[in-house]
Amino acid sequence: MEEIQIALHDDRRWLNDPEGLFRTGSGDAPIPTDATAEPADTLYPGGFSAKRFIDVIESAEVWEGVT
Repeated sequence: MEEIQIALHDDRRWLNDPEGLFRTGSGDAPIPTDATAEPADTLYPGGFSAKRFIDVIESAEVWEGVT
């Protein structure tokens, strides 16, 4: 269920650093504050679609790069 929620919200960035606890400052990319801004590590670079959502879930792409 967690994977589905993360994929739907496109918030994979929180898996590595929840609430920005480990950010060091100037070297980290800021998280967009504008609701229309697309995060750099989006699961949907071409925009959200049902097909892409299914691909993300089936390939476990949400967990790629998680440390």
